[in-house]
Amino acid sequence: MKRFSELRGEEINVTYAEGFRQHLGHGFSQDNILQSILEDKLLIK
Repeated sequence: MKRFSELRGEEINVTYAEGFRQHLGHGFSQDNILQSILEDKLLIK
């Protein structure tokens, strides 16, 4: 898992990175809570 985070980090020139995909299907929140919390650190590809 650490190596996977390192590989994601290499894509954006940082040591480690993680990716999240928000599920927007029925019954799930449509608000992007992570984006509102991490807006200054967020990179959307």
